[in-house]
Amino acid sequence: MSKPNNQPIPGFYIETEPLEWPVTVRVPVNGGDFAEYQFTGIFARLSESEFDALANADVDADDPSRSMSAVLEDNARKFAQMLLGWKGVNYRDGSAVPFSSTSLAAQVTGPNGAALSRGIWQALREIRYGERLGNSAPQPEPGHSGEPAAAA
Repeated sequence: MSKPNNQPIPGFYIETEPLEWPVTVRVPVNGGDFAEYQFTGIFARLSESEFDALANADVDADDPSRSMSAVLEDNARKFAQMLLGWKGVNYRDGSAVPFSSTSLAAQVTGPNGAALSRGIWQALREIRYGERLGNSAPQPEPGHSGEPAAAA
């Protein structure tokens, strides 16, 4: 957190409240292009050991026979414990999609599930490492980052 002029706030506060963070989802569209959508995810604040336990649970990322549908099903289970809600997820008519573990799983395992998973994992990396995509924060090797290699 910083002051409006981007100066650090004196002191350090231990935050326990959920964190609202932007999630960007790039979905393929006609013509060989992508549409970029953004919503606000409401994420649980996890310790490193909690994050590692959730992210790496029941995953054999080195198994080449693992299907994308299996990866997305794993992601849906993991995200249900990390993502507590969302803002700005709407149906085509503009009405809000209510958040629940069921609606989250339906989206993560649905037609745009891989794109949604990439967006959520990217938001989690930004939160965890404190850097946006393209910046130079050192990140662990694949398989140690908390993201199943096949989901990236």
